[in-house]
Amino acid sequence: MTFGNAWPYTAADVNRFRSKVDLSDGCWMWTGTTSPKGYGLISIGPRAQCRQVRAHRMAWEIANEQRVPDGLVVRHHCDTPGCVRPDHLAVGTTADNNRDILERGRGATGDRNGSRKHRERVARGERQHLAKLTDHLVREARRRYSEGTADLPTLAAEAGVHVSTMHAAVQGDTWAHVTNHEVVQ
Repeated sequence: MTFGNAWPYTAADVNRFRSKVDLSDGCWMWTGTTSPKGYGLISIGPRAQCRQVRAHRMAWEIANEQRVPDGLVVRHHCDTPGCVRPDHLAVGTTADNNRDILERGRGATGDRNGSRKHRERVARGERQHLAKLTDHLVREARRRYSEGTADLPTLAAEAGVHVSTMHAAVQGDTWAHVTNHEVVQ
């Protein structure tokens, strides 16, 4: 194989790459280091100039004896991040890759999206560092407003927030995690 002056891999790099691939009937799985999302990673070059490359990208470049053109990505037809089998890979744009994600139902949309999937990771209410209200204040404001003993401007002034902020909290548009209350219509 001749790759020309622009080729970034030495014979040692290619041999090390091949030693970390599990050849099987289906996907050829990467057995080396992986990213948190399961994509294979390999370090290339001498220590002083070492850089990390995605294994599926390197697999495509080795198989096609050329660099991935600038601005393009290597996509998986098999939807397996750890796969490095060249006939499961294709070059395309980021838009092509995003279209694949949507068409195959792999996108984190709706209830599979970050803040909905991991609600415990999102700072809500008192855990949000800029919050002026507390769970107790919101419950009390909702109770007083529903009983008619206080209006929104009064509640907002007492809490030190804008009337629209208090309105959203009382209606349940914000502070929805605060339970045991009546949402006033």
